[in-house]
Amino acid sequence: MVIKEWMHSDALSSVLMKPILSLAHVREAQAIQKLTDGRLSSVYSANQTIHLPPLLLALLKPLLDFSNPDLLLAIALLVVDLLISYMMETVGQKFLLSKRTQAMIEEEQEQAKLPDVIKPQNDHIFPINLESKPIIPIESLPLLAAMAYFFSPVCTISANVYGCFQNIPAFLLMAALHEFLKEGGSDMQLALFLALASYIHPHYCVFLVPFILLQFEKQFESNTYKKALLVLYFLLWSTTLQWLSFRLVGQEVYWSVLEASYGCGWNTIGPSLSVQWYLYIQLFSRFRDYFSTILLGLPWLLVAPLTVRLHKYPMVMVAILSTVWTVFAPVQTLFDMNFSMVFFLLSPKSLARMGKASLIAIWSIMVPVILNVVDQWMWFEANTGNANYVFFQSLGYNVFVCIILAEFCSASLQRDKALRLAAKERATKTLDEKVQMEKVQS
Repeated sequence: MVIKEWMHSDALSSVLMKPILSLAHVREAQAIQKLTDGRLSSVYSANQTIHLPPLLLALLKPLLDFSNPDLLLAIALLVVDLLISYMMETVGQKFLLSKRTQAMIEEEQEQAKLPDVIKPQNDHIFPINLESKPIIPIESLPLLAAMAYFFSPVCTISANVYGCFQNIPAFLLMAALHEFLKEGGSDMQLALFLALASYIHPHYCVFLVPFILLQFEKQFESNTYKKALLVLYFLLWSTTLQWLSFRLVGQEVYWSVLEASYGCGWNTIGPSLSVQWYLYIQLFSRFRDYFSTILLGLPWLLVAPLTVRLHKYPMVMVAILSTVWTVFAPVQTLFDMNFSMVFFLLSPKSLARMGKASLIAIWSIMVPVILNVVDQWMWFEANTGNANYVFFQSLGYNVFVCIILAEFCSASLQRDKALRLAAKERATKTLDEKVQMEKVQS
């Protein structure tokens, strides 16, 4: 009984689930609809307490008609996690082993020729080419990534205990990657998966950039037509989804539904691993719209510089963009961090250059998480704490995440710079040898 009460406590659920993406949120929407005029559009007029996109809400509402919807949803989400793990392993196998592009082969050849001074410091742990024999062989990385996701208790507890379907956007992103890398994959289906994920979380549309870069690698040459077609398909599917939402809720409330579904939602935000809830309770009301706009816009501003610097490494960009959203999300959970870290394992050449600070951060990150849960319990249950206790633990967690992200970005840039320096040194050496030969001949 004590364990059950603790599992369902607000303190523990705040770090494991997103209330908006839960069956309880769907039940709340159904209750509001019954208490009003019975129309779906009336759900979004209750002080913006409902934030699910209308199509997703309409799709999940029939689930409540079953005798045990929680059990059905838990089984469905378990299958979704299995599919994510399978696609993670398949994508890793194809990306690291079988679907190796000419650029990847050339990079591995360059890595083997690097001077000892600029070689990766952790190449004895993570593989930098197929011939290397590190502690973690490259063949085991895809399976390791799949296991790191599926066997994480974060996925099991959030789905089976809380009925949280926060793994649906992650499933759609993995389905898009799987569709892209499989033989005869359809760009239209890829765009559909990405549009569906973006319909739930608009930030997922930034992953269109890595897919365009992967399209370039796949074709071995710049194919403007294929890139434009992929963007066109994505816009077509996204427009279709928004048109269906428009038809579902009506013209009168459509724009308010957009604001409720895709806005920051500070009016109903609660304590989590994010620090935005603390800004909400500390800021004057006149400044809240300004700061919510800034925090929503910052992740989008980082896409362009990341693309300029890391356009040669699309999978690295997927990992970084996923982690950036983890930092700036209004409601953060451990699921977001777990899913982002899995992509790191698919970029071993960058992991081989990460420093000790990231290792310390990885081992220390659970300390503020545990203290966050304890401090929330002290605040809400025991009434012996306050918001400042929880804020500093949330801040510590985000600092550790930012350290890991900064180390990964720095390692990826060092990886690119080392290859450039080595290529420049060899070109200079070749030119000097050519000049010497010409002098001898003359």
